[in-house]
Amino acid sequence: MTRKTHFQTAKIFNNCVTLLRDVFEVAVKNNVISKNPMNKIKNRKVQVEIPAPFTRKEMETLLSWLESE
Repeated sequence: MTRKTHFQTAKIFNNCVTLLRDVFEVAVKNNVISKNPMNKIKNRKVQVEIPAPFTRKEMETLLSWLESE
């Protein structure tokens, strides 16, 4: 059974999971619990958007300049 979560992005989910892992790890080190339950939770894949280096106008200007050289 898969649980649905209501995080806006995978990055936000991963940040929350990382924080909880750290909190539970402190509890393990202080012998409050025997093992970290968050170790079973895997991070989600984060899609990294590739930035456009130039706007269309900048690209046209650059190409125009290169053609004139």
